[in-house]
Amino acid sequence: MAIKAIIFDAGGVLLSGSGTRFLQTVENELGLKAVKNPEEQNGAVFGRKMQIGQISPEEELNGVFGGNLEKKVLDRIVKIFEEEWPQDPEMVALAKKLGEKYRVALLSNTELAHVDLWKRNGFMEIFDETIVSNEVHLLKPDEKIYLLMFERLGLQAEECVFIDDVLENVEAAEKVGVHGIHFTGKQKMLKEFDKLGVVI
Repeated sequence: MAIKAIIFDAGGVLLSGSGTRFLQTVENELGLKAVKNPEEQNGAVFGRKMQIGQISPEEELNGVFGGNLEKKVLDRIVKIFEEEWPQDPEMVALAKKLGEKYRVALLSNTELAHVDLWKRNGFMEIFDETIVSNEVHLLKPDEKIYLLMFERLGLQAEECVFIDDVLENVEAAEKVGVHGIHFTGKQKMLKEFDKLGVVI
């Protein structure tokens, strides 16, 4: 079955960044140390409750740094958090190029701060479909989030390629029939595209 859609993760694929580096930046700039370790897998997962839309980024980050933070301090932390995951220009350009021949989608475990930023800076406009965890209250690797994407695309799983830097998420997608690519770099991904007949 021919490939008709390419589904991208955001952080670690189209965006670079690290939860550990974010914590270090806050400590260096504001002198605040995390009092609890946020969940993290390869820099991609930060605050499960925040990402599933149960609490706001402000609530999550306030808790990470001990609570009762002044508003201006908390606002700065949220800004640092936003800025920690900038777009990778090469990967974004590639996604746009793929969009000339395929449907291109975003499937991201993320939260309101970054979704708002992506809507402001045009990142969301790259994609034909977007599913973000905080809006659908589902997180990868729950199979329901992949099935929802196929439904929105109007495609079968076998017609889609899914790219994520977290192996567990790729394996879960493959179980429901997607062609999965574990992202460890652009060149490896391009080789996998060749095997699948994806033309850029």
